Amino acid sequence: MERFKRPRRARSGPSTFLKVLMWILFLPLLLGVYGDWVLQNFVETMPVWLERTLSTMGPLLAILFLIPTLVVYAGQVSFLVFWGVGLVLCIVLWVFAQRGRVARAVSFVPLALIAVAPLAVPAMYGRYDALEVFQAPPGYEVDWLTKPQSLLEGAIRRAQYELDDFHGRCQYRLLGWSGEGVLYYFTENEPWETCNGGDYWMYDAAGGVGPQRIDGPPVDFASSTEVSSGPEHPSGDTSIVAWRGRLVEESVSPDGDMRAAVIQDWSPLHYEVVVLRYTEQ
Repeated sequence: MERFKRPRRARSGPSTFLKVLMWILFLPLLLGVYGDWVLQNFVETMPVWLERTLSTMGPLLAILFLIPTLVVYAGQVSFLVFWGVGLVLCIVLWVFAQRGRVARAVSFVPLALIAVAPLAVPAMYGRYDALEVFQAPPGYEVDWLTKPQSLLEGAIRRAQYELDDFHGRCQYRLLGWSGEGVLYYFTENEPWETCNGGDYWMYDAAGGVGPQRIDGPPVDFASSTEVSSGPEHPSGDTSIVAWRGRLVEESVSPDGDMRAAVIQDWSPLHYEVVVLRYTEQ
């Protein structure tokens, strides 16, 4: 008598939920990293009909492109956190949600684009070197205190400046100089926003100490020199003439050899801190 064999169960593939979740995760990450750059660089080459179609989809484009971009480019730390967590989740979902060769190959493309994001962002936006085009006045050297410290940080800052929503959030203000020639300054931020990760900074050029975050100036600190406003209190010294139209604040060190200035960058709503050091020639 022939034995009855039970039919083998077909292997259950990955759930539809995992596949959908993977692509839902792909979308905001890809749009956040590449969306704004694609729009900025290809909007002028678009056909007229496509440009008109996109112009009628303003609110939808803001949701799909701008919001993910604002989240991703909130800062270097935020970028790396969102990118790292997103990449790990995408890899896990890609491993468990795709089994067919074709499906794996197709879904590997967005995964690869996400993986190379830290290298792609500097390539897309380039270095943030707007202040480097300003030559130091005769007899002075310029120390750019708020200069980005890495290629990625500089590219992210340039990307931020291309988004109107980021303008004006990092407004640096001078507290003044101590008697020992140490400069103190701080950032006026929106309540939920931080600039460079801290509010108070010190700079000791004479002691060879670069800009450092601090909890706050010394309790007994009082500026030994005046902090003057730019337009209302223009400097009579030619040392600051290169930034005459962009000068926000300035303060001269007690010995007169250094001049700290808050100036506006190429965006009229953003601030940078520089120190001009006098050098004998």
